[in-house]
Amino acid sequence: MANLKKRVICEHYYNPAQLNLRDADHLFGIPRLCGYEWNHASSGFAIDCTKRGARQRALFKYTISGAGELKIDEKMYRIEAGTAFLLAGRLNENFCSYRIAPGADHWEFLFLSFDKPGAIAIAQSIIQENGGNLFKPEHALGDAWHLFEIFKTGEMQDKYAVSSLGYDFFMHLAGDAATGGNDLLHRVEAYCFQHLGEPVTVEDLADYCGYSRWHFAKAFHRIAGMTPSKFIMEQKLTSALHILQHEPLTVKEVAGRCGFDDPGHFGRRFKQRFGVTPANFEQLTGQMDTNFYDQLKEFLNTKDHFCKENCMRILTIREGYAEAEMEISEHHLNGMRSVQGGALFTLADFACAAAINSFGTAAVSMSASVAFIRPGINMSRMTAVAKLVNKGKTTAVLDVDVIGENGKILLHSLMTGHLSDKPLSDFF
Repeated sequence: MANLKKRVICEHYYNPAQLNLRDADHLFGIPRLCGYEWNHASSGFAIDCTKRGARQRALFKYTISGAGELKIDEKMYRIEAGTAFLLAGRLNENFCSYRIAPGADHWEFLFLSFDKPGAIAIAQSIIQENGGNLFKPEHALGDAWHLFEIFKTGEMQDKYAVSSLGYDFFMHLAGDAATGGNDLLHRVEAYCFQHLGEPVTVEDLADYCGYSRWHFAKAFHRIAGMTPSKFIMEQKLTSALHILQHEPLTVKEVAGRCGFDDPGHFGRRFKQRFGVTPANFEQLTGQMDTNFYDQLKEFLNTKDHFCKENCMRILTIREGYAEAEMEISEHHLNGMRSVQGGALFTLADFACAAAINSFGTAAVSMSASVAFIRPGINMSRMTAVAKLVNKGKTTAVLDVDVIGENGKILLHSLMTGHLSDKPLSDFF
């Protein structure tokens, strides 16, 4: 049904085969309701879920334009264009509500509502895995629009295919959430850098990223492999090391620059992290001159025969950072004419090798988690960028993206490597 008013456009479509699916819990991927709405601020659009009954459901709502506001347990979240929220369970028990965001001219959104137990259980798992209710859907959005069009036309010739599409929607949403962790990590890194000289708390980061403290801490630990508090300290100490290496400042000045009120506390933390006091930072094996990085780049580009044969080369190396490039040819393509997954991972591993060996001692990969984001189609080259996330005495964690010529990420990986005590120069 469609309803057009002066300040509201509302299109809600129920499942065309609803009467035939009342007991078909195995077809949980078919929504009960799909809809599109455009609400002007003057319409006063607002929904209080505590007054909408005890029926269980899973609700996905994506902002197309304007902005909405979601309230869960007294915590407010602004749902800007490109952002979605997912709720699941008995929504009247979650003390949640949503409305047009204060200050927004309107709220235009697409929504899907599921009522089968299987869909609700999957949605709850995705929310738990994501560490919160907010999402930046990419692959899942196409599935959502496809479902909406099927409901709008009323043509559901194959209910099993439609249920499969609904299942794909949830799986793509879970995948979007996993890869969206990279954005969360980058936002936290940027905030820590912008507020380097201030005391940054976990609550500050949670508010900045739109999470409750509990959800933020859980989501961040899953993505970064460490607590937010430890990451904040790591960012401050790594920045302090860089300043000591490149600027003529006293230890006290560096401490203040990095948000430490007490130079003694800074010195203890610095020694705990790097093994030496700030005054003796020159002893760090990570302090390398430009000549070393040139030697390392030459070594990898000429001695790594596998990468050389596969048209790869290192472009840039500095401490904890590297860029690598692959020229794409026919032998890199699979049967579907996209870059073979093994080629994507090999380039990521090559960039990681350069970055992890930039500290001056021989290092090898230990493990990697990989997410293939999109296929590499119609491109002549791609680039991998590896950045240090965390470095201990014997291990290091790096964030690696493989990027196509259009600037979009093809693969994302979090890689862990072992740092030996053998000088890398022994291999040159």
